[in-house]
Amino acid sequence: MKRALVFDTGALIAADRNDATVSAIVKAAKTTDTTIYAPATCVAEAWRDGSTQARLAMFLKGIHQFPSLDLEDAKNVGQLLSRSGTAQVADAHLVTIAVRVAPSVVVTSDPGDIEALLQLFERDVKVRAL
Repeated sequence: MKRALVFDTGALIAADRNDATVSAIVKAAKTTDTTIYAPATCVAEAWRDGSTQARLAMFLKGIHQFPSLDLEDAKNVGQLLSRSGTAQVADAHLVTIAVRVAPSVVVTSDPGDIEALLQLFERDVKVRAL
């Protein structure tokens, strides 16, 4: 079974900087028809000035889904933050999405924080550190 990819803020920033690892991950995903997600909260953290972020704009065109933080997810994120004792909404939203679409791989520049949140779940979610 193929795994969905879920990109965090750091991965989006890396894509904006033309990171070779992110490019290779996306290229491999396209050959296997893998679904790629970027939670809207992560896009909001990465997006600053569209006039200077042409690479990120192009990268985002290749993303299949941009899950929003709706009421149901907001409640799930809040509960996850409470259970984990953390405060990073975008990280918790990312993990909520990754768990929902499992099996999945989270592509992240912050594997420690993501793994700490994932340990609260028994799902098939891997972490790919940048």
